[in-house]
Amino acid sequence: MEALQIKVALNTGTITTNSDELKEQLSVMMSEYETQVFTEETKQAAKAELANLRKLREAVEKRRKEIKTKL
Repeated sequence: MEALQIKVALNTGTITTNSDELKEQLSVMMSEYETQVFTEETKQAAKAELANLRKLREAVEKRRKEIKTKL
């Protein structure tokens, strides 16, 4: 899985981000899960995937909060 990078440029009066690029990457990543079926046999793999998604969400939230404090 390719790491997502949040790019932000803070200038007086404007904030520029790569949010469109991030949304596109996330859509591709999430499309993998649309057809995936988890069973009791794949329960461990499902838990690992869920943990990875939660880590990604936490990383995005952490970065968002870092940027917000700079404003």
